[in-house]
Formats: sequence, structure tokens, C-alpha cells
Amino acid sequence: AVVCPNFYRRGGIERVAIASANGLHQLTGQVSVIAGFVEDQVLHPGIPVVSVAKTPFGSCGNVGLFGRSASRVIAENMNAQAVLGFGVVSPDDAVVWVGSVHARWLEVSRTQTFRGRLKRKLNPFHRVAIAREKALFGRRRYRRLLALTPEVANDLMHFYGVPSGDIDIVPNGVDPHEFCPVNHETRDQLRAKFGIGAGKKVISFIANESDRKGLPQLMQAVSQLKDPSVHVLAAGRIGPEIARLAEEFGVQRQTTWVGRVEEVAPVFQASDLFVLPTAYEAWGLVIVEALACGVPVITTRLAGAACVVHEGDNGYLLDAADDVDTLTVQIRRSLGREDYSATRIAASVQQYAWDNMIKQIAAILEKAYADRPWMSVQEKRARVVSA
Repeated sequence: AVVCPNFYRRGGIERVAIASANGLHQLTGQVSVIAGFVEDQVLHPGIPVVSVAKTPFGSCGNVGLFGRSASRVIAENMNAQAVLGFGVVSPDDAVVWVGSVHARWLEVSRTQTFRGRLKRKLNPFHRVAIAREKALFGRRRYRRLLALTPEVANDLMHFYGVPSGDIDIVPNGVDPHEFCPVNHETRDQLRAKFGIGAGKKVISFIANESDRKGLPQLMQAVSQLKDPSVHVLAAGRIGPEIARLAEEFGVQRQTTWVGRVEEVAPVFQASDLFVLPTAYEAWGLVIVEALACGVPVITTRLAGAACVVHEGDNGYLLDAADDVDTLTVQIRRSLGREDYSATRIAASVQQYAWDNMIKQIAAILEKAYADRPWMSVQEKRARVVSA
């Protein structure tokens, strides 16, 4: 059973869940999905889907109740031998994919503005998420943990005392058939679809948390370039405050907003450069996806996927997310280079093809449940009562 609240293509975690379910199905033919919502045509038609009723309490309800509901649904509707869950909404006794640790994000967010700190304190989601992390990780209510990076593994050990022996490191993968370089004609056609004229130097940006991931810094850097041929193609959840900043920096006419998109590959393929000056990024799937499309990347050393950026070969790295002057220099340098090879850049991340990652996940699942199949909450309670 593969468990995630949503299976759609407009979120990074959700895209990983889709790839995992489809990949495990292709490898084993024995996968079911447990979800609150599944978008049409994102899963292989041979994968059965069992629905979990959504809670009326939004994201807080999902964090607090989805795992429990999923556990009950699995116990009542199937004989699951192994369960792969995504994040803190996972059922107990699952192999849990951990993309980031919320406690770490709260620590990082203390450096935000007063308004950001106030919003964090007033948002009940953070309290619910931390409580669930304490229950799932701190009380060892998992079978094993799949940490996205060594940094995530260190966070699990630091904040919740998770033994290092309980953790496997498995990076996110990328589909080389979907994320691949395109020729100049196709690129120009994609730009035209986004309403971007010929002769532009296009910088792409994709994120739902645009403030944390550095869109304001990117807009300020574009302003400092003073080059009207530079154009930003921004995808994701963009709030009104970001649009106001674009106007403040005078780059609104150099920016195309496309909102949340189902297919992100065309955004990369329409661009000359991908920029993500993020303040915190456990991995950064978009970094690997951009490189797989043959597009050079500028990001920060704070991103987990910074390890795939080899400076001068496929991009550049910032030491600090708020260093706009250095970002401006790196953008100018990248857009001025003519020796970048899309084929060579794409080859730099070929080891992250999903086929390789899925084999690792399948082997971990098989080993984790070799001696004892998944045990539902109901089964645990029954055993306690009988004992």
C-alpha cells in the first residue's frame, strides 16, 4: 500500500508519491494506493485506489487524522504486507518517506521578519505537525525511515532521537523521458505558449512557497541587471505581496506568472536558466528536474540537491539566500555563457533516474517487512488485549 493524502502533479511530495506508486507497480505488480484525492490519469490504470474520506479540518485534520484513517482503511479493505507512507500523515508501522523535518523548518523560520514569526505562532498547523512528528518519530511508531538526504537524517536524530540504524538515505528521482532537453524550435514554441516573445533570456522559477524559496531576491536581482531582454517565468503559488514586490522593483513587465501548473517540464524547457535562491530546502526536486532538462541552475548551498550542482559545469551556488549582489553576478555570468551543453547538463543527473531510486525503495520495503508483515492499529490493540 502506498499512502499519501493527494496524488496530483502540482506539488513536489505528491509527484514523488505518484512516481513511487507507478514505479513499484511496474516492478512488482502488487501495489494499491490509499488517498484522499487522486487526479485523473496520474496513476497506472492497473493500480487500485482506496479512498480515505477527507476531514473537515483542512491541513491540520490531515496531519492529525489521515494516517489513522488510512490505517483503518488498509486493515478493512486489503491484506497489505507492506506500507509506504509519505511524511507525518503516514500510518503507524509504515516505512515512512521523510522529505523534511518540520521542527528544522521552524528553527530556520525564526530568522524571518516579525510578520512571518507572528503568522507562524498563530498558525495551528505547526503545533499539530510537531505533535505528529513527536508521536511518529519520537515514539518510534514507524517500521523504517527513508530520509531524503543525510541532512534530513541528522535532523531526525537531532530533534527526535531516531537511531541512525533506523534510517536509509534515498534521494528523489527524476523521469528522464519527461524531463529532457528540447531543441530550439520546441523551446521557442513553448515560450510562445507562455506569451514570451522571441529574443528573450528566460529565467524560470518554480515554487509554492515563493517567499522562502527566494522569488523576491530573484526579482531584485533582475532589477539590478537593468537588462530588458531578461524575462522571469514564475510558476507556483504566488501571493499578492509577491506581485507588489515585482511592481516595486520595476520588473512586472519582465515577469510572466503562470500559477500552479500540472506539468512543470515545459516551464524548464522554455528557459535558459533556473534560479532558486532558497533559504531552506531539504532536497529540491525542481533542481534535479531543471538539470535533467539541460537547463543550468543557480541555487544556494542550503538546498539538499546542491550536491548535484557542479559549479561552472551545470550551474552556480550561493553561500547565502539573501546575497542579491552575488546572485545578480551569477545570473549575468550564466546568461552570458555560450559553452553550456544541454546534453552534458542532463547527463550530470542521470544517476537519479526513477528506475534506480525505485529499486532501492523496493529492496528496503522487502527487507523491512521480511520477518513480520505490516500490523494495523487494530491488530496491535487486539494483541495487547489478548496478552
